[in-house]
Amino acid sequence: MKVRAEAFLKEINGRRLFLDIVVRDEFEEIARGQNEQIIVSADRFLETVKQKEALARTREGA
Repeated sequence: MKVRAEAFLKEINGRRLFLDIVVRDEFEEIARGQNEQIIVSADRFLETVKQKEALARTREGA
């Protein structure tokens, strides 16, 4: 049996994306829901991760 999931972009609000999700099998709709995604800058995110890793290493050594 095949299952198909579709996401429909409902709204864009700044960096926030709101989607409606519908899942169907070969006979009927089996699930429905909403999802929110946030667009982030990969460079800023990775810089924050590096800073937190450095802080964690400092605390481990203390």
